[in-house]
Order: sequence, then C-alpha cells, then structure tokens
Amino acid sequence: MHAVYRHDEMMKIGHHVSIAQRIDLSFDRASALGYTAMQIFTSNPRQWHAKKLGEEEVLMFRKKQASTGIEAVAHMPYLANLASSNKAIYAKSVEMLKEQAERCKALGIGKLVVHAGSNPSKREGMKKVIEALNSISHEGLAILLENEAGQKNSIGSSIDDLALMLEDVEGEKGACIDTCHAFAAGYEIGKEFAQECKKLGIGAIHLNDAKYERGSGRDRHENLGFGKIGLQNLSSFFSGFSRSELEELPIIMETPMSTKISEKAEFELAKKTVLNGYENK
Repeated sequence: MHAVYRHDEMMKIGHHVSIAQRIDLSFDRASALGYTAMQIFTSNPRQWHAKKLGEEEVLMFRKKQASTGIEAVAHMPYLANLASSNKAIYAKSVEMLKEQAERCKALGIGKLVVHAGSNPSKREGMKKVIEALNSISHEGLAILLENEAGQKNSIGSSIDDLALMLEDVEGEKGACIDTCHAFAAGYEIGKEFAQECKKLGIGAIHLNDAKYERGSGRDRHENLGFGKIGLQNLSSFFSGFSRSELEELPIIMETPMSTKISEKAEFELAKKTVLNGYENK
C-alpha cells in the first residue's frame, strides 16, 4: 500500500518562539506544537549586546535542530537601525549585525531576518543599509531584508526599494515578505503581489493578518482571520507560488498571543490557508 502524500507535512510553518531559560528549549516548544519551522531571537531583542553563547548551549541547539528537523530562522533585535543618519547608532547597529551573524553561524542557523530601519533621507538610508550588509561575511548565512509597513522615514516599504538594495548586496541574500507590513504599506495581498515579490528572491515569509486598513502605515499584526487582510486574500497570496517553492520557504507567524485563537489552532489554520492557496489556483 502506497503512503498518502500530505503536502502540509512538507511545508515549513510555525510561530516566532521564545528562547527563555535556554536557547535550545525553543525546539522543545516548537516540537510540542508540531511546528516544522520557527523564528527566534538569538539573544534578548531589547539589548545591544548579547550574552556569549556557551559551548553546551551551541551543542544542544545543533543537536535538537538535527533531531527535530525544524528549520530555525533568526531575527535581528529591535534596537538596530542600519539606515540611521546618527553615526553612533549606525556604528552600534552594524556591530550588532556582525554579532548576530556570528551567533547564527555558531548555531547552524542559515537565515537572518533584518529590518533596514529609518532615515529622513531615503537615498542616504538605502546606501547605509547596503554598506552595513556588505560589511559582514555572508558565508553560510543568507541575510533576508524585510519589507516595512510604510511608517514615516522607514526604508524598504516598497518592493522596488527592496530590489534596489538587494541588487547591491553581496553574498547570500534575499527578502522576507511580511504580509501585514505589505498591506499596511498599501499593497493588495494576493497572487499578483506574490509574483511581484518573487523577483526579489524570497527566503522566508511572515504570515500575519493586519489590525488596520490597507495603507494605514501602522505595523500592528493581528491573528489569522481576525484582521483586515482576511484568509481569502492570504490564500490568494500563496496561490502565486509553486509547490516546490512553498516547500522551501519557512512561513512564520508573528501574531499576538490571544484568547481569540490558540497557537496550535492558528498553526493548523495557517497550514489550511497556505494549502487552499496552492490547491485553488
């Protein structure tokens, strides 16, 4: 008797997961919910400098990564502004980028999601982001530039601007497309948008609904199906990808903890949303 092919088992989907107590415990939390991918901070996201990783921590993280098969994606801490016109902030942000890149390599994480940041001058900001990303070694690590939500002075809210920056970035690179951010920046979330994004070389997707209307410029994530984008539009977005493309992309939810829906139920809903897009092309 032939095994039944289940496409949802081939996809890489999960939430952003806590690293509280020990970084390797993120795999235990993700495994308990059935995730096939997760996103983590490799250190406290609200501190400039990270506590040094111990050998045992690294060993346990790598061991659990191998045994669970869960793909871990890292996200830069919140404080960095790689587009900053402030010399001190920019220097600290570049130093943080280097530190986070080295932590990812030590842990065996292959993708680091990075926000460009903000600058009153878009031209200067984009130039600074490119310089920052080219100041580190990308060997064994893909830097994924995330689209912004269209906030004042933010760099990288448009797909065209992301493309321009990525064009001049050396080494392994790509984009992380956040559906909430794109919607807040004014994009209609659907098949055409997915096809436009694919020219960037997508390395990960942040699957989030949006709390406010399209074009609001407000970065406020909502649980799947409870926001202004809606499940139908999110499914339409995934219809712009082939099966093989979907199987390669980590799809990460950064939705709020809520009484509306449990993490497990939202994970199942995410799988259904992605599959509906693929199956109803």
